[in-house]
Amino acid sequence: MGKSRDKEDGWTELNQEGITQFKSILSAIEKFHSFTLRSDRTIGSPWDFKKDLLKAKECRIYVRQTEDKHVFQIYAEIIEGDTVRRENWIHVDGIQEARDIFEKEDVGTHLYEITCLSDLYRDYVL
Repeated sequence: MGKSRDKEDGWTELNQEGITQFKSILSAIEKFHSFTLRSDRTIGSPWDFKKDLLKAKECRIYVRQTEDKHVFQIYAEIIEGDTVRRENWIHVDGIQEARDIFEKEDVGTHLYEITCLSDLYRDYVL
């Protein structure tokens, strides 16, 4: 997935700050997931790659918005020397969805203080 192809296919690469913020979001989801499901020992779990991504020194993260503005496709690469591991998944931006609902109902909320994937897609791209 080269940069020239990214824009044509609707993929946007997160910049370094976007990657840092994305890892923060992913870490919070992973902590909740492991606490509620207690599945940190599941072999071959889809979370194995995501946990490795959180620890990766070098990675690339691409985001593509779907027809539903709260649903994103994620394509991530972990770069380890000459090896590149790749994975993709769907991310539902529940924070932005809740913001939109509260905005329609004209209700104040602290959700705007929480960084969400929609913020990254808008503000932290190459």
